[in-house]
Amino acid sequence: MTFRHLRNVRGFLSDYYLGSVLGRGADRGAPKAASDRETDRAYARFRRIRERAEGRADDAPTCREHFIRPLLRDVLGFHLGAGENGIHGLYASAEDEQASQRPLLLVYCGAWDEDLDVGRGRANPMRALGEALARERIPYGFLITGERMRLIRVPGEGPPGAYLEVDLAGLDEEEDPNSFAIFLKLFSVPPSFPARMAVGPSRRSSERAGSMRNGCPRISRTPSSGPPSL
Repeated sequence: MTFRHLRNVRGFLSDYYLGSVLGRGADRGAPKAASDRETDRAYARFRRIRERAEGRADDAPTCREHFIRPLLRDVLGFHLGAGENGIHGLYASAEDEQASQRPLLLVYCGAWDEDLDVGRGRANPMRALGEALARERIPYGFLITGERMRLIRVPGEGPPGAYLEVDLAGLDEEEDPNSFAIFLKLFSVPPSFPARMAVGPSRRSSERAGSMRNGCPRISRTPSSGPPSL
């Protein structure tokens, strides 16, 4: 099974995770091994949200309100909290934010077609979110535009510059229920990323992953070549 609209950049997901978790059911021959009716409804909802927003949400504030907020709320189950400089807290509910509970994650809300890799220092979205995660001691964060969504770790955890990216435009424009099902599984609330995404599997785990290589799902990979130039 190939997840053509997901990119595992610089080894954000371990080979063991890919082989043992995402690989379950990938070789059973079922047409919708990674999907189900609930996922299909969420997929249709995602496409409606993006269709309504496309062409009407070019700048960051309108993209946030017309696309990112509905995506997070109606598809992934998050409440988008208050923020500044484009970075907001994500909560399981508005009540959690009102009760001053700690955010589950932080999210950078970009413009529709914003390039997440340009800019120097805090003008670079990846750098700005990474610094916010470290400052708030929150292990994971999202970066979202109208075209893509990234999951990153707090700097110092995992390979430098690693992230998992979802091609939102591709998911909308091409029918790919299996990639969408994995997107929903990994990015929706409640997040439990540390348990689901081992960075450094043990030797025994690596051996087990190697034994499953033929059944391992294929996610587009970008090899490790050091952190991006900021």
